[in-house]
Amino acid sequence: MNLYIPPRDFEELKRNIAGYIKEVATIKERQKILMAGARVVRSAIKRGSYFKDSKEPRTYYSKFGNVEILPGNLRNSIYAFKTKGGNAEVGPRVLRVLGGKYSKIGDTQRTSSGYYAAMLFRGASAFRTQVTGRAMGANLARIDKAMQRALRSVHKTWKKKYNL
Repeated sequence: MNLYIPPRDFEELKRNIAGYIKEVATIKERQKILMAGARVVRSAIKRGSYFKDSKEPRTYYSKFGNVEILPGNLRNSIYAFKTKGGNAEVGPRVLRVLGGKYSKIGDTQRTSSGYYAAMLFRGASAFRTQVTGRAMGANLARIDKAMQRALRSVHKTWKKKYNL
C-alpha cells in the first residue's frame, strides 16, 4: 500500500526541495535531484497549452540573412538547464546567431531557438510566472515523486560508497 501524500501547494513543494538540498552533499548530487523535477516541468510545458503555436511560418530578417521560423519553434526550444550554483532551471534555449547555417529554425529541437519568448510574454520574469510557474503548480505531485526517486538513487550510491 502506497501512503504517498502529494504536496498541497507550491510553498510546501519549496519546503520539500529545501529539505532535499540540506540532505544532499555535493552540487552534482543536488543538480541530479533538481533536474529530475525540471524534466517533469519541461515535458509538461512541451505537451501543455501554456502558449499557442503560430499557424504559419514567420520570417526574421537578420544581418546574416533571412531566417524562417517554423510553427512550434518555441515549444521545441524548451530545455531544462543546470546552473553553476547547483540549481536547475527550465526555459527556452537560445541560439546566439540566427542566419547563416540557421536559415530555418524550428524544424528540429537542436535548431530551435526561443529568443523571442521574453518579447511575447513582456519579459523573462513574466515567462517564468505565466509558463514555468503554471506548469510547476499543475504538476506538483509528479515533480515531488520524480525528485524523491532521484533522492533515493543518490542515497543508494551513498550506501555503496560508504558501506552503510
